[in-house]
Amino acid sequence: EKKAAAAQVAKTPLTPNFSHFSFPELVKAFYEGGSSRYASQPLIPLAYVSAINKTLNDQGMLFLIEDVKSYVRELDPSLSFEAIRKLQTTNAAVSQTTQAGMRMLGNVLRAIGNTRSNGGTVTEEVVAMNKALLGGGNANSGGASYVTVIEAKEKGTLDGRTLALMYDDNPEAFRQIYKGMIRYVRQEVR
Repeated sequence: EKKAAAAQVAKTPLTPNFSHFSFPELVKAFYEGGSSRYASQPLIPLAYVSAINKTLNDQGMLFLIEDVKSYVRELDPSLSFEAIRKLQTTNAAVSQTTQAGMRMLGNVLRAIGNTRSNGGTVTEEVVAMNKALLGGGNANSGGASYVTVIEAKEKGTLDGRTLALMYDDNPEAFRQIYKGMIRYVRQEVR
């Protein structure tokens, strides 16, 4: 009976410190199985998951893991492709990118028009256009979505390392988060 209790304790994952992740609420939702609430706005979560999975599957991660064989068996290299495919083929993600693209186009045209009406040079028009494309520090501009996707990928790369390092100390929590990511991409985003 004591052996069974010890085995159960060994299999019970320690609850991870979600504050170590860039998107703690999203990772917690993967862990707890409640990520379906992110399915209606999948642009950032899909970009984030794709980057995490790409990092987890990077051969450089193998140098950080003690139990390499078990770690490699846990991974699904196709998850990144599936996340990117869903970014390009699901109504919700395409709607988000289309809306952002239309805002970006409007912002670019407005920026060029304003610069020209103020007698700006071609160089000033290009600078104004680039600011409009990249958000120009304004979170309400269309470019902010583009920058946010890039940031989600960068944060996913960082958090992929954090998740990989969790594997040796807390493999059950790693599995629970990773299975939540797989469930989100394969079942919840439609």
